[in-house]
This record gives sequence, C-alpha cells and structure tokens, in this order.
Amino acid sequence: MKILEQTPILLTLQYRPIGFWLMGSLLIIIGIGIFTFGSETPILTCYRERVTAGYCERTILYHRVSSQVEQFKISELQKIEIKTGRFRWQAEEESYPSARGYYHILLYLDGNRIFPLFLYGKKNFTEQAAIVEHIKAFLHNPEQISLIIRRSNRWISYPISGVFIFIGLMAQLRQVITVTFDKLGEHLITNQWRISGIQMIQDLDNVIAVEVESSWFLSQIRLVLKSGERISLTSKSIGRVNKQNLANNITRFLGENKRCS
Repeated sequence: MKILEQTPILLTLQYRPIGFWLMGSLLIIIGIGIFTFGSETPILTCYRERVTAGYCERTILYHRVSSQVEQFKISELQKIEIKTGRFRWQAEEESYPSARGYYHILLYLDGNRIFPLFLYGKKNFTEQAAIVEHIKAFLHNPEQISLIIRRSNRWISYPISGVFIFIGLMAQLRQVITVTFDKLGEHLITNQWRISGIQMIQDLDNVIAVEVESSWFLSQIRLVLKSGERISLTSKSIGRVNKQNLANNITRFLGENKRCS
C-alpha cells in the first residue's frame, strides 16, 4: 500500500496486491504471444511453366514473423484426398485414422510423402471439397498458368489472445483499493475497483484504532470501528515492517485519540 496524497486534512492510500498484478501480467504476455505467433496462414501457390512442367509451394506464414516453405513439382503430385482427423492434423493419423469430424485436405507426393494442405481441419466438408475440385481443375487444365489458395486461422488466435489479455487486465485491476481519510468531510471512503466499482463510506469518528494483524509471515492492515467491526485495508501478504509504518502514519493522521496496535 502506498500514499497517493497526504495533507493536514486528507490522506489517500492505494493498495494493489502484487500476486494479482503478476498473474495479470503473465496472462497479458501469453495473450500477446498468441496474437503475435499463434496466427498461421497457409498458402498454396502453383505455377505452370509448360504443359508438363511446373512447381508448387506450400508456405505457412506465422503472423508475418517467420515462414515454412515446402516445394514440389506438379508432376510429383499423385493424388489429393479428404480425410477426417483431429483439429490439427497429426502425421500418425494417416496410419490410425481418427473420426473426430474435422476434414483435412492431404497431398500425396512421390516417395510416399504426405502432408496436409492446411494445418487445421474444417467441420464443413463441402468447403474442403470445393478447394480439392479447384486444385484438380488446375491440374487438368494445361492452359491455366497459376493457382493460389490462401487461408488464415486468425479467427482462432485473435479471440483466444483477446480472452487472455482481457482476463489479465481484470486480474490486475479488480483488487485495486483506494482509501481516503477526509477530515473536512469527516468521512472514510473506500473504493474497490472491479467490473463495477464498490464504494463504502464510514464516519471517520467510527474509527477507533488501526491494527496490523499478523499470522506467520503474513500480515494485513485493519481499521477497528466502534461497533467492533474490522475493515481490512490490505490482503494478507509479506512485509510487516512496511505495514506497521503505514499503520503508524494513519494513526498520526487521525489524531492522538486513536491507537495503533
């Protein structure tokens, strides 16, 4: 907890738990990482140089940061099939098919080489079949010079990264507590930031003591009211000496008739 403002008639404190801040920061970093590196854009590009010659490239762009390129001759392409498998194609599924319901387009090349056109499958068989027919039409039409097929999976990575970043921000901000001791208005105002803010107002005269409660190596600052109720200004955390100094500061501000324990 730190002092934001202190005058003879006003004392404003703010508390931000370090645990929530660290957890929120980690989630935000993960979200940014997914946003930056999680997006993959496969591109199939084919060029025909002559009727019987030409080549194809399957390029995977990782959010424009890096790429993976596989090149083969058009004459090496033996067949194209649609098979079911996991959401992301695994090589072992060629030998042990999975009926998970995601349709993958597989390219079969000379030398028993097999790889998926896209890394991620689709639930829509018709959409995948249309792409296969598009490729076959190019292969059977020697007058068509080029073919470009592109698909982006940003619709997967962007929402996921957004969820991580949003939860991270909520974790950082939800436990920000601001406490204001106002001698002029004779009020104690506690604001706790959440999705909807929570504000509590007490008469300053109701505060009879400031205490530091300790349990093992954890401690917290609490205000003792005339009714016997205790209001926690901080959660339990390490740093008793700093909390005790702050409690003494609050006691001095409130006046000599208050006690500190």
